[in-house]
Amino acid sequence: MKEYKYKINGNVYKVAIGDIEDNIAHVEVNGTPYKVEMEKAPKAAAKPVVRPVAKTPAPAPAPVVKPAAASTGKSGVKSPLPGVILDIKVNVAMP
Repeated sequence: MKEYKYKINGNVYKVAIGDIEDNIAHVEVNGTPYKVEMEKAPKAAAKPVVRPVAKTPAPAPAPVVKPAAASTGKSGVKSPLPGVILDIKVNVAMP
């Protein structure tokens, strides 16, 4: 049995938590017994099944074509995340 003391708005409460059966707790507050129904524990989420990856050779990557850079004295766009742009997908609108 666990006992706690609470002070709420100047009132002192002595709470004793007794047995807990399923989702019903036997609680005593300032000498008055109560049966408290608790929420049922949430069901544990099912763990995803991880399937092993088949070991097949990966296709050779397509060659990357680098455009010629204009020599303006300054380098291109600076980015907070380094990386390589592989595709630029754009729809061209014709008037």
